[in-house]
Amino acid sequence: GDGVVELPTRTAPGDRSGEDPHGPCGCGGYYRSILEEIDGQMERLWEESEKAVVHLVKGIVGKIAGALAEKNSDLIREIVGNCMKMVKKEQRVTLRMNRADIQHIEDVVDDLVAANENVQRIDLLPDDEMQRGGVILEGPNIKIDARIDAQIEAIVKEMMKGFDDD
Repeated sequence: GDGVVELPTRTAPGDRSGEDPHGPCGCGGYYRSILEEIDGQMERLWEESEKAVVHLVKGIVGKIAGALAEKNSDLIREIVGNCMKMVKKEQRVTLRMNRADIQHIEDVVDDLVAANENVQRIDLLPDDEMQRGGVILEGPNIKIDARIDAQIEAIVKEMMKGFDDD
């Protein structure tokens, strides 16, 4: 009745054994639940923004790579050459790519066949929906997706594994 509030006394500096774990007002659990809710919302926000950032990066890199492919005919030849190195047992393969890129490959098809001991024939299939610089190699027992966006997707997945481990 005299207006004095007694506080628990501490026996040593930092000793909180005499205190209510929910704080002097008993509302620590309420604040804890608010902090947990904020933490959950921040996590959801990060996940949503992470997807947007990845999509943006993929778009930018895709445009840059496509522009490089348009200016550098050696790039498409190198991509096709790398795909052909992975072909081990096929006798016939089809290379699906943008029509503009086919123009840069037609004159080296015989060299590509000669460089692979099993491949006897390469068919070139124009696909104007495919971005410049991209290739899909297909055979009866193989499919290699070397489109730029597929390569970017693979890189992004590897990068995201690092984030997911955190």
